[in-house]
Amino acid sequence: MDSIWIIVVGGLVALNCSLVGNLLILRKSVMIGDALSHAVLPGMVMGYFYFGDTNLIGVLGGAALAGLVLVLSIEWLKKSPLLKEDSAIGLIYTVLFSIGVILVSVFASQVHLDQEHVLYGEIAYVPLDRWFMNGTDMGPRSFWLGLGLLAILILVLRFSFKGFNLTSFDPDFAASKGVRIKVWNYFLMILVTAVVVVSFENVGAVLVVAFLVAPGASALLISHRMKSIYTLSSAFALIIAIGGFFLADFTSTSISGSMAFFSGILFIFVWLIRKRVRA
Repeated sequence: MDSIWIIVVGGLVALNCSLVGNLLILRKSVMIGDALSHAVLPGMVMGYFYFGDTNLIGVLGGAALAGLVLVLSIEWLKKSPLLKEDSAIGLIYTVLFSIGVILVSVFASQVHLDQEHVLYGEIAYVPLDRWFMNGTDMGPRSFWLGLGLLAILILVLRFSFKGFNLTSFDPDFAASKGVRIKVWNYFLMILVTAVVVVSFENVGAVLVVAFLVAPGASALLISHRMKSIYTLSSAFALIIAIGGFFLADFTSTSISGSMAFFSGILFIFVWLIRKRVRA
């Protein structure tokens, strides 16, 4: 049963990341997702330290605040003609991540985090962190968090489909029609931050980035229609979670590491098939 929970939670994390990852890829803003997956660390540490590792709202709130600091700092630095966006992203997220690593080292005895946990997560422990309601075991807490976030994302993306579609594929045309591109960008950053914060503790920074990029990048090799991209990337996300788990079980290695590795294998496989079909 524990293995099933690990696969299910991994699948939920992969689905959530792929849904927002598609938009990041189309907007050529994948580095933002990478930056957020690292930059939330200092906020999480402070949340753990001040509120305790059982206070989920405090931890998630701290991480969300760190994500907000990242996005606003990047926007502020981008206004300078001397600094490009990729440089601003690289500068801010490395500073925030290093602050987080230092805080983990300083508060190691009081915070239930370490550097390995930060990078690779510990999805194998997901079945141990249970949610009890009126004495009834409802299952792993991560399952309900991931499921709730997935429902919210599907609802939000369903009603904002046209806006994201237009601003992702043809931002110049959208701007000419009076669409506020910056508002949609900030809206997307809020969604990405929520996904990263909820996913980070379970799978770590490395797998969050893999899930943000690999499913959508693989889907884009096959289709450039938005609905098809969502469908294909979701299917690829589930394949990565399941395939990565069984790869880890077969090789007796890190589950998160194996899922990240399997995401690369899947992308190469799809790329080769696509290249062969075109030939």
